[in-house]
Amino acid sequence: MKKTINCMVFVVLAAMLILSVSSCGSKDENLVVTTKGQMTITGTDDFVNVRITAHSKDSVFYILTGCKKAFNNEFNNAAGFDTVKILEDSVILDVYNSINGTYRSYEGNHKNVAFTVYGWFNNDSCAVIGSVTVSFENGIGTGVFVPLVK
Repeated sequence: MKKTINCMVFVVLAAMLILSVSSCGSKDENLVVTTKGQMTITGTDDFVNVRITAHSKDSVFYILTGCKKAFNNEFNNAAGFDTVKILEDSVILDVYNSINGTYRSYEGNHKNVAFTVYGWFNNDSCAVIGSVTVSFENGIGTGVFVPLVK
């Protein structure tokens, strides 16, 4: 009887843990942020099928993120982003401005913005695979990928 009670207590605790973790929030519960910002990165043909994101911290006034989609949670805090898969010799990423921990639409005219490009791999680990410098006009820009020299 004591073993049965211990087993039931364990099952109840496990169920409570699963419910509490599942209620922490997922991408489905987060808000997709729309943006006018976009950058095209050319010269990516050696990285076909690699999932990427690009991040810039050139200034204390703006932090730019290039990805497929960005999400804010119900408190309007940055909650995550989706990667973009390179399919050919160029790739287009949406660009978001991150101000005070919140993703927002980017429509700026910043010049020579240096981005670090991260490759995301099967086990969701990431590593720097190169860089790109982009100049924007009304949130739209283009740059040439520079692979990391090993």
